[in-house]
Amino acid sequence: MNVCVYVQYLETMADIVKQGIVKAVEDLEKENQEKLMQEVFISNVTSMMSHTHTLCPLSGFQQLLTLPA
Repeated sequence: MNVCVYVQYLETMADIVKQGIVKAVEDLEKENQEKLMQEVFISNVTSMMSHTHTLCPLSGFQQLLTLPA
């Protein structure tokens, strides 16, 4: 076979591998972004719950729920 055929084959394989790497990097970036958003959300909820508990302790909230109608 001709050397050009092998070179073309190697170039094609290199392009396929390069596309796979680009796709993998994009997937990892998307996954990292989603994970970061989840961590920020959990952090904000935890912080909000902490502040809510400081302003209205659970025991006081439970008393409000058990007041006679």
